[in-house]
Amino acid sequence: MVAMLQRSELQHWSRIKRSAGIVAELRRGNLSGEFTVVPGSTTTTIEGGGVVYTSRQADFLARITEVNLDGNPTQPRAEDRIIAFDQAWEVLPQDGERHWDPAGNYGVMMRIHTRWIGPFAGGVTGAVLVNDDNLVFVRDDNGVFLLAPPK
Repeated sequence: MVAMLQRSELQHWSRIKRSAGIVAELRRGNLSGEFTVVPGSTTTTIEGGGVVYTSRQADFLARITEVNLDGNPTQPRAEDRIIAFDQAWEVLPQDGERHWDPAGNYGVMMRIHTRWIGPFAGGVTGAVLVNDDNLVFVRDDNGVFLLAPPK
């Protein structure tokens, strides 16, 4: 019975992938791997002390068996990068929990929690940290600050 439900979930994923899937890249240090993702989001609301805070995180749906680094299956970890749409996202746990959650009931798909960190170009990701007197510094994937030409 479970195998039949897994096949059904896989067929559902195949339909979603065909209609909304894009090729993305997972990066961890010098390792990388391509896999298909479907962009999504998760909204979280936290209440306390009379304040309500709502945040929206970018998520990526992926087939668990497709997520890889250099062809080896893996699970996303904190600070991994997902590159898609010429943009970079950092894998980030939601509410201090796991970096990804199952998406579905039968172990076929995962929802990877991320935060947007900036444009991706030639291995450099990150937000503008200093923009003073036409000097722009950005942080690369290893946390190194680089001087970039102003746009």
